[in-house]
Amino acid sequence: MIRKAAKALRERFLRNMIAPAPIFPAKWRAVLYRLSGIDIGNANVQPRCYIVGDDVRIDDEVFINHSCIIHGPGSSIRIGKGTWLAMNVTICTSTHEIGGPERRAGAITPKPIVIGTGCWIGAGVTIGDGCIVAAGAVVTRDCEPNGLYAGVPAKRVRDLPLA
Repeated sequence: MIRKAAKALRERFLRNMIAPAPIFPAKWRAVLYRLSGIDIGNANVQPRCYIVGDDVRIDDEVFINHSCIIHGPGSSIRIGKGTWLAMNVTICTSTHEIGGPERRAGAITPKPIVIGTGCWIGAGVTIGDGCIVAAGAVVTRDCEPNGLYAGVPAKRVRDLPLA
């Protein structure tokens, strides 16, 4: 019980209070993440980034820009060598079964995420209300509401019911 509480405190304090602080020197962020239980190489993690989960591996030469969220409870996240994440990128292992129009997100199901070597995860699109974006889709343009988007680049493949 005490070990579990100490681990949670370590994660919350080091990982998500001290390391993300803009005043904290960037060259020491990876050290703090390592001390908090993250398997991290010599990644360059900018301020205001939050990492949650017990099975997160971030390889060498990874650049994580300001205000990213890596959220992996219940599953694993792997970020390969040389990958760059743009500002405000969110990586989340929780997914859902498709629900009705009143709530598209059905039952929660954690799924592992693997981002390969040398990838670039960009930013700058809007996902409309009631949308579903399929795994593996590459969203390069705004997604209109109540649609299922899939493919590379992502295209609207199906209208979702409104009732």
